[in-house]
Amino acid sequence: LVWAISRYWDTADPTAGLFAAAFAGMLIFLTQPGALLLLIGLLLALLLTLFWTTWISPMRYDSPGDDLWLGVQAALENFPWGRAALVFFGVPLLLASGFMFYPTGLSMIGDVLAQTFSGSSAASPLTILLVYNPLLLLLGIVGAVTLIRNERDTFLDRLVVSWALLAFFLLLLPGAQSGWSLWLVVPLVWLTMRLALMLCENHMPVFFSGGYREEEPANYWWIKWMLGLIVVGVFIMITLHLQGIGRNIGTFPTDATITTLFDSAYMNLRNSAFLLFFTVLLSIVGYFLAASTWGLVNSLQGVGLGLLFFMLGSGISSGWSLTVANASNPLEIWHSSATTPDLPLLDKTLVEVSRRDTLGFPALPITIVLDEASGVTDNGLLAWMVREYEDARFVNTVAEASRQEIVLMAVPADEATEPELGGSYVGQRFAVQKNWSMNQLTNFRDWLSWITTRTVTTRSLSGDQAAILWLRIDVYEGIPVDQRPQR
Repeated sequence: LVWAISRYWDTADPTAGLFAAAFAGMLIFLTQPGALLLLIGLLLALLLTLFWTTWISPMRYDSPGDDLWLGVQAALENFPWGRAALVFFGVPLLLASGFMFYPTGLSMIGDVLAQTFSGSSAASPLTILLVYNPLLLLLGIVGAVTLIRNERDTFLDRLVVSWALLAFFLLLLPGAQSGWSLWLVVPLVWLTMRLALMLCENHMPVFFSGGYREEEPANYWWIKWMLGLIVVGVFIMITLHLQGIGRNIGTFPTDATITTLFDSAYMNLRNSAFLLFFTVLLSIVGYFLAASTWGLVNSLQGVGLGLLFFMLGSGISSGWSLTVANASNPLEIWHSSATTPDLPLLDKTLVEVSRRDTLGFPALPITIVLDEASGVTDNGLLAWMVREYEDARFVNTVAEASRQEIVLMAVPADEATEPELGGSYVGQRFAVQKNWSMNQLTNFRDWLSWITTRTVTTRSLSGDQAAILWLRIDVYEGIPVDQRPQR
């Protein structure tokens, strides 16, 4: 979309304007809930950039800025509004319906618009960004400030900065979803890239420069890269010691004093804390030594490159941990409602029973007892799991499931009490979904343990969803179907 608008601005080609209209329509109707807000934010960012450029034109470009608004007026007058409106609505309709071969797909457009403020994240998008990409936020802000202070910002840079500012306020809206954090990530990536280009520039060392044999900045390119590698190593050590503290602080009493730290039971915690302190202290001393030897600019470039490399490496690691290692861990606020490995186990159990009773066909007579308070609904997780079973039916009470062969129901408040199913049954409990909220972090110990290792000392189970699969005794023992009592 940004490319198409830029292309139309440079060439006044109506085709580029039609592409912009098509991209805008696809953005609103075919991407994610809330995309309409993103488009509005982009248009407001463009308007803010125009005012910003007009304001700085007399000082930087020795121009009043009126020519910019004249260009905007000409672009709006020459824009093919009629054809653009047709493309804006027509392209999404054709794509959603598979070029009218799948008319049911049009419902997707309504669903996208209806779910704009249907966010159910355990944390705000800004919190998610701070947890998973704090260095990206830091480097993006530094990049924006550096570009503006050095007057090296282009029109596109100012547009990206405006986009980031408006995206920040959009993420504060009630009902904002976790995926909206990407609205701020994209401009931050651009600003970080611009900062990375400036970090790669060569500068002469400032102090003790008289002792150097050469006065060519390119000959001292190695300074910032060497410092960058050192900074990467320092941050690796800092994070390792922080994780050591996070793993061991769970057993440290909340009302303990500093002297308790010297007990032998907390030796690992004490060692990690001392190593962290000395690592940070030596890092500060080392930075001032480097700045006094090679100058402030080269030292800051080394720190920036080190942070950039560390961000890239840790981002890959945290992404793998989020999507693979901790895919079923609700303590990851990106997916605070996590499906557990018990759900595939439940599905596998039903498949094994169907192989024995129905030759593998999904024809088991499964009865699901609805319990909305416990999360067992006709459109929830369990309903999706039994969607292929033709004889699956939902009932409202336990009495309606009496004497049925296979019963799936929520775990009762008193797990020791078996439900009145009118016969002998064998049951197995499955914890199918775990839920968590940041509101359960009540003290610094939990915060530190969670932020470093994604573990907490205590977790409330009130929001978890569990189910019990009851098999009637004749089904459990494998009695042939034709020898069982009639349903």
